[in-house]
Amino acid sequence: MSIQRSVTKPFENLVPASKKLGTNIITGTGFDAVGKAVDGIFGSPIQRIFSFNLPIIGPVGVIDILNYLVHSRGKLVSQNGLIAVIGAKVVQTGQIAGLNLLPVLRNVPSTTVSAGGLSATGANL
Repeated sequence: MSIQRSVTKPFENLVPASKKLGTNIITGTGFDAVGKAVDGIFGSPIQRIFSFNLPIIGPVGVIDILNYLVHSRGKLVSQNGLIAVIGAKVVQTGQIAGLNLLPVLRNVPSTTVSAGGLSATGANL
């Protein structure tokens, strides 16, 4: 337990303590986005260290584990931590464990602007 506290201690003030579903999803998504952005500055070494698949969540990496630990507030099993990680995955990718949860628009006609004006084309995305 002391290793977990030493890892999460610097991040405790970054994420507000909350028991509400929406707040955990928003802060979990923010933590995940900031973690991936900072990691991307250095060539994404943290995201490439290791990842593993969980049946409901899908691929889980080091940033997801840190997100869980920060939101769990020192508990090994935490509903808030799970909501933060799962919410971040759904918001950022629209899917979880390969299941598409958000509708995807397909075969939407796009419009193009030419020198003569606006014309509609039937190009697929």
